[in-house]
Amino acid sequence: MIAHSDYILKKVHAAREFSRQITDADLLLYTRDYLDRHAPGHRWFQPSEDEYEVDITLPAVSRAKLDNFIASKRLQGLTRLAEGGNRLCRFVNKVKGGGASREQISQFHPLIRFISDEIGEETSILNVICMRLPYLSMPGKSVPPGKYAFAVQRWTFDGLRTEEAIRARVVSLDTNDSLSPEMSMEVVNAARLSGRDWPGASGELDSFLAADALTEMEFALIEDFDMERERKEAENTDRIQFQLQAIKTYKDRKISTENQRISSLGNEPRNRGLVIAAERTISRLVERFELQRAKLEQASSASSRREPVGRGIILIEGVL
Repeated sequence: MIAHSDYILKKVHAAREFSRQITDADLLLYTRDYLDRHAPGHRWFQPSEDEYEVDITLPAVSRAKLDNFIASKRLQGLTRLAEGGNRLCRFVNKVKGGGASREQISQFHPLIRFISDEIGEETSILNVICMRLPYLSMPGKSVPPGKYAFAVQRWTFDGLRTEEAIRARVVSLDTNDSLSPEMSMEVVNAARLSGRDWPGASGELDSFLAADALTEMEFALIEDFDMERERKEAENTDRIQFQLQAIKTYKDRKISTENQRISSLGNEPRNRGLVIAAERTISRLVERFELQRAKLEQASSASSRREPVGRGIILIEGVL
């Protein structure tokens, strides 16, 4: 489950940079998984029917680590969890005003940042995640029950603008049918929101079949990435050409205006100062154009990269 937490962490990072949606459930699951594994003796109590409102007590060692982290990152005054005793908290991604009696834990809360820092490189994002997913949780019941292998990657394309995307590929272990990229993301998102641990997976899976399927999905994502990269490079080239043409048109129009002004001023000595000013304006226009063109030419060398986010097996349970 800790690998699933790392997947959620990647989604948190993606959300910070690209406004992707992280749910209250993601944050709660991420925190609970960490405390269960790394904070023995902690207290986690749900005082009401609201599952996102939790009474949390950290053990002494965790409080000390959190307190040191808060001091090193200058986050004082943003949490009381390091002070000891019970603290009523509410997991909510969009922090709202008021409610001083409840500490609101969003993706920017010191505890979430502390957990991210603590896990760091200790957690391999290549660990296999095994999850159960109720069939009724699938949007539109579009994917039948069964066992599925999946892989998720984060793609980055750098050019005139930087773009990122989370992409997934899923294949059925029962039929060997691969899902489309869009359907694959639906399955992975459903598992992110409604999936639970599948502790007995190793005894119910053909390990060789699962390993082959995971490898197949990695290669499928590489093929998807290559196609997306070609499209992004073409878009980047078109975007650069458009901007080059726009700034050239602007430069030519302004220079034409200044040349007309110089022509109308003629050679009379009393107009010499105005002519010089117009000539300087033309010189500055040319310099600015050359600078902008150089910057655009640098951006024409687009780069791209793939990063693994997670991979694993999903058991969709239920009947059609």
